[in-house]
Amino acid sequence: MPYHFLHISKTGGTAMMDALRPVAQAHNIVLHPHTVRLRDIPVGEKVFFALRDPISRFVSGFHSRLRKEQPRHYVEWTPAEQVAFREFSTANELAEALSSPTDRVRASYAMQHIGHVQTRLTDWFVDAKSVEARRRDIVLIAFQETLDEDFAELVSLLGLPEETVLPTDEALAHKSPKGFRPILSEKGRENIAAWYEADVRLYDHLWRQGPAPGN
Repeated sequence: MPYHFLHISKTGGTAMMDALRPVAQAHNIVLHPHTVRLRDIPVGEKVFFALRDPISRFVSGFHSRLRKEQPRHYVEWTPAEQVAFREFSTANELAEALSSPTDRVRASYAMQHIGHVQTRLTDWFVDAKSVEARRRDIVLIAFQETLDEDFAELVSLLGLPEETVLPTDEALAHKSPKGFRPILSEKGRENIAAWYEADVRLYDHLWRQGPAPGN
């Protein structure tokens, strides 16, 4: 029986994949790209994944594309992203603009066209009900906010070698450099929470369940 890893962008998945890749074949772990959703995994087969608070995920996604995925990768802006980043140079500028009478149309365009920002947790899972329907298949839900502890639990659950650990180098882990970790204003947070309302509900539901929902 394979163990499927769903890679939801900007949740710590790159670090998890780097740690798991050397042991994946021996332990029948399938590391999927971003395009694979929960519905693509056959019912009855085991799956695990990481999640992240949607507001934090927005900030990370925005600045990941602002710096063109550097330093780990280099992915040039799309024409639409060029327009978006010409208008909004920080995550907070974009977040606050969503409620501005004069800027909200341009802000909505940016939210729908910036990589990572344009995707939602619900793209992978639809809603909490859909996740609950697959509960018996879910080995573990890790959270970016407690990733080290949750990954250690995964290593134990799957019987992986003790030396299977997350990378500590920020570039290898694809973490945002310190200069790209701004705090959103109160208005910015409210606007982003409203934009990702369905994601927030899903995340809050699964966060309450903890890292290991049981099988």
